[in-house]
Parts: sequence; structure tokens; C-alpha cells
Amino acid sequence: RFQLTWFLFHEVILHSKKKRATRADAHRARETGILGGMSDADYLSDAERDNIADDAATRLEDVTTSHFPRTQNLEYAILKAHLIVEYAITEFIRCTSRVLVETKDIRFSFSQKIEIAVLNVFGAGCSATIPSVEMLNQIRNQIRNQVAHRCTYERSLLNQLIQIPFEDADPRTLSDRQCITCLRNYCEFQSLEA
Repeated sequence: RFQLTWFLFHEVILHSKKKRATRADAHRARETGILGGMSDADYLSDAERDNIADDAATRLEDVTTSHFPRTQNLEYAILKAHLIVEYAITEFIRCTSRVLVETKDIRFSFSQKIEIAVLNVFGAGCSATIPSVEMLNQIRNQIRNQVAHRCTYERSLLNQLIQIPFEDADPRTLSDRQCITCLRNYCEFQSLEA
């Protein structure tokens, strides 16, 4: 279904389901003299990892197909594509992490998430994945940084992004609507990569 599912279950890695220790846990351990450790019950079983990855895969499919806008506004489509790809990267980090972590607890910038995902082997199977995600982030930042509804960005950068997964396309001749379709397909491609 996803490369993620294959990766999670063909690696021999023990995944902890023990919650992150807090200061209160540290003080309690110091007072009791029991500093803890890990028991068999603290690790996720293969079946539990399977369920987590399947749930993430289902959510990614849903987000990609139902949340990409039906719009003629290319800037809006770029912003939505960025959000969808960021969600896919966050789910990848969550599912490949050695410890059980909830999506809401992964509070990093987009660039930091990319770096963490790369450390977890994101994009290892496709040399275009990381550069294209970084280009999408650069385009999104250009749009975000514009003053008061005057959205401008380097169209040449968007053209390069479109050419990575769609080599046969000549982005200079594509309408905004066709670029939006390419972005939708790009989001589906990135969800599959995650």
C-alpha cells in the first residue's frame, strides 16, 4: 500500500510505547530510588505497528483525495499542497519513530520535519522526493511572505517542481488549472512516498 508499511515491518527495530518522561517522573523516580528501564510491555508489537501504519495510510489517502481544493486559484492550491505534504511528512515521522508519538506532539517547522524525516530514511527510494518537497516549501514561503493579497512567487520554481515528477510536461505552456492538476497529482505521489 505504501512504502512506509514495507519499511516499518521489514526493519528489525524495537519501538517503544512508553510515554516520554516528565520532570515529575524524574522526581518520583529519584524519591523512590527506582530509575526505571524498559520491560517487554513497553514495546509495540508488530501488530500494533501494523495498525498504526494502516491508520496513517488511510488518513493520508483521505486527506490527499478529499482535502485538495477544487479551485482555479493556483496560489491557494500551492498552499493546500504544502499542508498536505507537511501532513504526510508528519505521519511518516510518527510512524517511523522509535518511540510512540502522537501527531500533535510533533511541533517542528517544516524544514525541521524534513530533516527529521530524512534521518528516518524519508525519500531514500527516490532522488526527487527531498528536492521537490524543499522547492514546494520555498514556493509556499514566497507566497506567505507577500504583503496584503499580492501573491507573487517565482513561476520558474513552480515549473521546476512540476517537471520533477512530470518530466514530459512543459510547465511554461500549462494553464493555472493544469498546474493545479499537477500539484494534486504531486500530493498523491508524496503520500505514496511517505
